Amino acid sequence: MTSTTTRLTAAVETYFAALHRVRASGGATGERSHYTALDNLLTAVGATLKPKVFCVPELADQGAGHPDFGLYAAKQVQRGQPKQGQTPERGVVEVKGVDDDAFLTAAGEQVNRYWTRYRLVLVTNTRDFVLVGEDANGRPAKRETFRLVESAEEFARGLETPRVFARKVGAGLGEYLSRALAQRVRGGVALQTRRLPSPEEVAVVPRAEHPRPSLDTGGSTTLHRHRPPHRRDSDVD
Repeated sequence: MTSTTTRLTAAVETYFAALHRVRASGGATGERSHYTALDNLLTAVGATLKPKVFCVPELADQGAGHPDFGLYAAKQVQRGQPKQGQTPERGVVEVKGVDDDAFLTAAGEQVNRYWTRYRLVLVTNTRDFVLVGEDANGRPAKRETFRLVESAEEFARGLETPRVFARKVGAGLGEYLSRALAQRVRGGVALQTRRLPSPEEVAVVPRAEHPRPSLDTGGSTTLHRHRPPHRRDSDVD
């Protein structure tokens, strides 16, 4: 295990432990109570990149609403007077509750508004992650997705033993987030700074298919396979 992989796995373990504490308190909300854990995870992953990437929570309205986080590259931090209204180079993050469907959220109107403004949107319900970028025709499309487990109940069981859970899935999630945070926007166009693996490079075990709304704003429906836990889905719509 490389030093970077060790750091990523440790960051995921800390994330799992924080989520478990929040859940065990009995006083958490479905979404906002998880912001700190996600902020720390994304910032820890971003610290392994060059330039480093960090989160800005509760991003100001720049014409499309208030995304939960903006993902800024360290080079965007300026000395002296901050550049007001600076767009996050690595996109924005939308967070939902653990029982929500991140794939449906990614296909919804809110994320489409964010995508139109920022061109990269990472959607998560804390256990599923969907990176929405653009296809060759400039339309919104999944760049890559990651699913930790199949259900909220299974996720809760995993959180009871954060270290064991992180040893199973931590490296995979950390590497996925590294790729997601390495994507950047320049001149209103989402650029790919790290090569995403081709479908042939990712071993996939077929699972039952369930229809999900397409990210195409035309309203048609496409099928996305449910992947086994901590598998990467690098298909681009």
